[in-house]
Amino acid sequence: MACEQEPAPSIDGLWEGAITVQGMEIGFSVKFATADGALTATMDIPSQMAYGLPLSNVTFDGSRVYFELESALGLATHEGTLAEGRITGAFKQGDAEGEFYLERVVPEELPYDTEEVSVEVSDEVTLAGTLSLPRTEGPHPALILISGSGAQNRDEEIFGFKPFKLLADYLTPLGVAVLRCDDRGIGGSTGAGADVTTADLATDVAVLISHLKGRTEIDPGRIGLLGHSEGSIIAGMAAAEAGGPAFIILLGGPAHTGEQIVKSQLVLLSRAEGATEEQIAEGLDLQDRIFTALRTGEDFDELKEETKQLIRESIEDLTEEERAKIPDVEAYVEATVEAEFAAVESPWFRFFMDYDPALDLAEIACPLLAVWGEHDLQVPAEENRARMEEVLSKAGHGDYTLEIVPRANHLFQETETGAFSEYALLPKEFAPGFLELISGWLLPRVGIPQ
Repeated sequence: MACEQEPAPSIDGLWEGAITVQGMEIGFSVKFATADGALTATMDIPSQMAYGLPLSNVTFDGSRVYFELESALGLATHEGTLAEGRITGAFKQGDAEGEFYLERVVPEELPYDTEEVSVEVSDEVTLAGTLSLPRTEGPHPALILISGSGAQNRDEEIFGFKPFKLLADYLTPLGVAVLRCDDRGIGGSTGAGADVTTADLATDVAVLISHLKGRTEIDPGRIGLLGHSEGSIIAGMAAAEAGGPAFIILLGGPAHTGEQIVKSQLVLLSRAEGATEEQIAEGLDLQDRIFTALRTGEDFDELKEETKQLIRESIEDLTEEERAKIPDVEAYVEATVEAEFAAVESPWFRFFMDYDPALDLAEIACPLLAVWGEHDLQVPAEENRARMEEVLSKAGHGDYTLEIVPRANHLFQETETGAFSEYALLPKEFAPGFLELISGWLLPRVGIPQ
């Protein structure tokens, strides 16, 4: 009698872990998939806002795992062994060597139902996401989550913190359906492009509203938006249009132009990281000249050289241990400046710097909740709350609530200072009272008893 062979082990699925190199731990995840006998994989590095990075030379022979990642800093190789459900091995990139591990992500048991959705915005753009549905009888009120600037996945993940997943986990069992999508060009979504502006992203949201209105599980009269940071601007644009949402929630939302927000960020973030007032003044002067160049069409070459010098000086101020983490300083400076100016010269930034959210805020008639973090250094709480109050009051808006969460940063985590360097070190949870603030405002407005 022939013995049946055990099936070969598979690594298909999502794995999460970290790389330890030069004293740093960098969280990352890898998604393996086999199709037609070929093994492929993509990598996410949330701390670097990098998602869906294609891996090459992916191999697995039952125990040995190998894959490579091409990057501006050179080829990164990962060679490990699968044992007892864990992949461990060696990482190498140029002269930098370290270790990595990956652990399989086991799907969690959720107190609600989920459905993977794909919504076609245009021939070029399709948004992929997760719709979370309560297990109570519908039709349900619904909330569409809109992420902030930069390419982000449907959980709005940064440094391993997943704000949008936590919101879905909290609100869906209370009776609110939640739709969260990957940004254009991230995860399962398509259509990324250098010419995309905030206004284009507002059209995406309008299509998502239409999609939910066509679903029998959703009450078309109780669909709202929750936008974070730039997502708040997008939510405001959508709410100012006819046929928009029934209500909006704005988290860390700007009420000033992009130019003013960028300058405030520069001052507060630099000060929190220990910059001198002289260095801050130099940074503001350079930023003013960049804005002028964008508006006049001046050449950026001189500004790029000045920016490179500022970065070199900041590297000189690092400790010896911190400088050792940058093996090729000039390559790092060059790559950083090119990336920064590519972003600055993009249609997205040109639109953002002059767009004034007050124009759309004044046109909004639906119920509105706006929340900021007391320690938010990216969209400062008091100055943006005050301007939004002024605009909504002058417009005669009848149902708005403006709140500031004590000790919370831009991601609404409890923090000491709000400095960006704290983000990766904070617990992956919201500040006390934040979720209750959201539900306490939302549930009465969608007719759900508390």
